[in-house]
Amino acid sequence: MKTARVIPFPGHRRRPPEARAVAAARRLDGSGGRAWINGREVGGANGRFAHLDHSHD
Repeated sequence: MKTARVIPFPGHRRRPPEARAVAAARRLDGSGGRAWINGREVGGANGRFAHLDHSHD
């Protein structure tokens, strides 16, 4: 009787959590985050956040 031949498979490589987080962020739909330069929003303002544009010092 013949015995079965064992085929070695390469070990499973896990990515570090940081790499998985970056990959997940890239898969998200949308234009990305929001950015400000000198207190003004760049890339087009979003109407949902218009109330944050006013300063009451």
